[in-house]
Amino acid sequence: MIFNNPEFIKNVKLEFSVLRFLTPMLLLGLFFWIGWDIEEYKRHWQSVYSIEQLHAKSLFSWLCGFGFFFTIVWGTYLTSNNMMEEIKAKTWDFVRMSSLSPFKILTGKMLGVNCVVWLVSLLCVLPSIIYALRVMIPEDGIIRPESITIAVFIGCLICWAILSYSLVFLSVLSPNALNGRAGAFGATLAVLITGTVIGAYLLGGLENFYEISNVRTGSNGLPMPLQSNMVSLVDGVSYMTLPRTTVWYAWEIYQLDYTLMLLGFAAFWCFVGAWRCLRKSLQYFDAPWVWLAFIISTCVFLNGFVDYEMQDLVRTSLVWPLVVTLLLTMLTCVYEASDQLNYKALKQKLSQGQYYEAFRIMPLWILSFSIFIACVLINLFLYGASDRLGIVLLSLTIFMLRDLMAVHIISWKKNIRRPLVGIIIYGLVFYSFLPAIAQNAGAYYFFPQFGLNEAPDFYWLMISIQLAIATVWVSLSWRRVTREL
Repeated sequence: MIFNNPEFIKNVKLEFSVLRFLTPMLLLGLFFWIGWDIEEYKRHWQSVYSIEQLHAKSLFSWLCGFGFFFTIVWGTYLTSNNMMEEIKAKTWDFVRMSSLSPFKILTGKMLGVNCVVWLVSLLCVLPSIIYALRVMIPEDGIIRPESITIAVFIGCLICWAILSYSLVFLSVLSPNALNGRAGAFGATLAVLITGTVIGAYLLGGLENFYEISNVRTGSNGLPMPLQSNMVSLVDGVSYMTLPRTTVWYAWEIYQLDYTLMLLGFAAFWCFVGAWRCLRKSLQYFDAPWVWLAFIISTCVFLNGFVDYEMQDLVRTSLVWPLVVTLLLTMLTCVYEASDQLNYKALKQKLSQGQYYEAFRIMPLWILSFSIFIACVLINLFLYGASDRLGIVLLSLTIFMLRDLMAVHIISWKKNIRRPLVGIIIYGLVFYSFLPAIAQNAGAYYFFPQFGLNEAPDFYWLMISIQLAIATVWVSLSWRRVTREL
């Protein structure tokens, strides 16, 4: 139980006070009064809304604004500021060395630091939003029952809050974090910028469930026929536009519903990521099963979304697993390549035949790359080894190998103080300057070959030379990097 969690109780005692509770309640009451105070003369003569619906729509807008800045932005600031202060005051080490489990520490922080935010949001903000939606949605839901729509929307809001707070913990607990030097303002600003996009997308998926429009009339004064995406109301003088849908594994889903799927999926894995980083910092036994589950579940989840406007090649191939594993392989390799101690330990475990221990300490980019190769083979197996698809997948694999070795070469050079700068310069040269020069010369040798039935011979010769040079360089550096201490 959360009430038996010492970390939760400690943070509630530190953060909760009557003044901190009454202040947002007073602001919420003010927002409620302003949002509801709509005069009847402001109603347009052609409006199909009742005065109660106009009150509810205005109230809903004000409540959404208050909820965003109070729950998302202010809650994120409290979370990040608390973590930064604990790191600065050196009290975070005492928390990590306590007997509490990582799950209790995270939940105690997430719920205890934001106890006022959660209390006001759950007891006052969400019930007010539910009331406004019940008035706004006509006739218990024309498109579907209003209870389903309201439940999905509230689920989106809760997942959004969990996602925002989990991102703070994940950024602070990750091994490459700046140990609080970025400050709480930076995390809050990032959530504010991304939150405006999430909020706009969320409200855009909701509005079709309550927006009512007048039926258009023709020159003869008769109502024009409704389009296929319109639903006529009972009174026959107005209509509602059906929400946009997407296809996920042959299921047609409303935009609001798959917004909940995306927010819930992201919130879950951000929380799991923070939990895993905390376990690792607490010296818990930790094999990379979580990372494997994350990559596989992400590929399976995203690959279910079908976009029929994509090109034939991209649509017919399993594009999302390729994109996800490609990006995660490069990102994790950029971080892990400079960890020479890990490579030494890996070589030692392999030489001693301790394969499970080698798997446990294996760099995560190797797992990502293995799944990438599996995705390539699945594509070829499902869709056949056609010339076009085969050239694309082979090009992606070769360029991935070249870039992985380049990252290691840059990270292992003794005279480079900041490998990340060298990796950025490498990316600019090979994916910006050289392709521009090659394009002006009429040659396309610096990108994977898309849209071609066959690649020129010089293309394969050039990347083969690049692979050979990188392989020799890595081989020469491997003995020095993995030399016994």
